[in-house]
Amino acid sequence: MEIAWFHSHLLHLNSGGTRFVFETCHGLSQTYHHDVTIYCDTASEESMQHERELDIKLVELDTSSTNS
Repeated sequence: MEIAWFHSHLLHLNSGGTRFVFETCHGLSQTYHHDVTIYCDTASEESMQHERELDIKLVELDTSSTNS
């Protein structure tokens, strides 16, 4: 089964929401062998590294800044 998960941002690995997304997607992938892709607007370099370690696909949709 292919699963697409959208989360607005993955900025801090120590935050509850980011941790929940990664742990749940990793569990779906490892336990049930689902093909999981996480889509988000922005992701930190730390999050990008973590997704590579967990072998989960992560797609960053919008890397532009609105802080101009």
